[in-house]
Amino acid sequence: MSAPQAPRNELELRRLALDKMSAVLGPERAQHLLQRFTSDLGVELRTPQELYAFSQRLSQLGGFEGAVGAMLGVAAVIRGAEATRRSHARSS
Repeated sequence: MSAPQAPRNELELRRLALDKMSAVLGPERAQHLLQRFTSDLGVELRTPQELYAFSQRLSQLGGFEGAVGAMLGVAAVIRGAEATRRSHARSS
């Protein structure tokens, strides 16, 4: 498997996330969530792997936010991110 390719410029993935989120959630909600989750995760959305981590966090909200998160996760994997499975440990 080849190494993930870097985005054409540092803002490409951040712009992609904001554009997709704004189209579904509106620009104010999109900007709020983008700032909140990138801060919480300590990422800047410069790499596909950072976009993937962001998408997973957004997906946890469910609803329309979750749907946009899932779509961004697919976009991240297409761009070279490694998909990780969330473990669902059951307590006995």
